[in-house]
Parts: sequence; C-alpha cells; structure tokens
Amino acid sequence: MDYTKLTNQDLEQLIGQKDVEATCEMADRCLNGTYGVERNLNRAYQLYHRAESTGSKRAYAGLAYMYENGILFGQNIELAKKYYAMAGIEKTEFAEVQQPKKHYVEMESGPREPVRVGVDGQVINQIVQEAIGTEDVQQEESKQHLMEMAVSRAQEAAEAARIAAVKAQEAAAAADKAAEYAKKACL
Repeated sequence: MDYTKLTNQDLEQLIGQKDVEATCEMADRCLNGTYGVERNLNRAYQLYHRAESTGSKRAYAGLAYMYENGILFGQNIELAKKYYAMAGIEKTEFAEVQQPKKHYVEMESGPREPVRVGVDGQVINQIVQEAIGTEDVQQEESKQHLMEMAVSRAQEAAEAARIAAVKAQEAAAAADKAAEYAKKACL
C-alpha cells in the first residue's frame, strides 16, 4: 500500500489500528507540514517514538534526522548516529547546527514568576530526577532521551492548560451574557 496517497483521515484510522507505516507517514507529515497537516514537531516526535517501539526502521530514520538537525531539541549527534545505525543507514557527515534550538513553554507559577520548562530548565531536571532517580541512570543518552520525553509531556500539558484556560474564559463570557439576558428578562 502506498501510504503517501492516503488521506490524513485514513492515516488517523490506521494509526488507531496501530499500523506502523501509517504512524510513520503521519509523523513525516507532521515533521514537514505537508499534505495539509500543520507542522507539529511534538506530534512528529511522539509518533516516531510510538513506531520505534515496534522496531520500525523508518521511525529510527525519522528520529535520527530530528536529533541530527536539532529539531525540537538540541542537536545530539550521538543519538542521531545510534538511530541511523538502527535504521541501517551508514552516515559519516552530519548537519552542523550553529546554535542549539531551545524550545520551552512559559507557564505561570504565580502572580510574578514564570517557570521555564525546557531542555535547559530546572523543572525538567527535577521531573527527571524524581522519575528515575539520580543514581539509576548510567548512560548519558538514556538521561537525554528521558529528559526529551519529559519536555514533550510538559509541553503537551502546557498546551492543554492553555486550551482549558481559553475554554474557561469562553464559558465565563457566556455565563456573563446569560446573566445579563436573565437580568433584562426580569426587568
């Protein structure tokens, strides 16, 4: 089956059925913002990781590309090499990223202090430390992978909180309008 010819809706149905190739195709579309899919690096990363758990070489190649080019997280050539090798791709030259890309979400922790959640943020370090313990991690790449997963989850949570806040504001405005109509009706 040629997955590039499937609609996004068809791909989503196949992803629901745990079709690995459909998952990788949608990850590619999210990574590149193609076929009518908005560019969504978090979703691309999550889909590649979902497919990675099945041993998909295409998922390994997608993750390798993201790590090599510093997409979503800082460039990590060691992880890129590892994933390229798992994909069966021999690569000796790698992209040069001038400055590591820092993606973070600002969340309000109180009336004055925003908390930065990102690759270089203390909150992420704290989440990782609590989740796995300091002594439990022996390899730096495992620590990096877990940190990246924590960042991804924190970004998802921040986005969900932002959407919930917008919905709450809309509900409050609707409630105010209903109260205003009720008040006019009583007059």
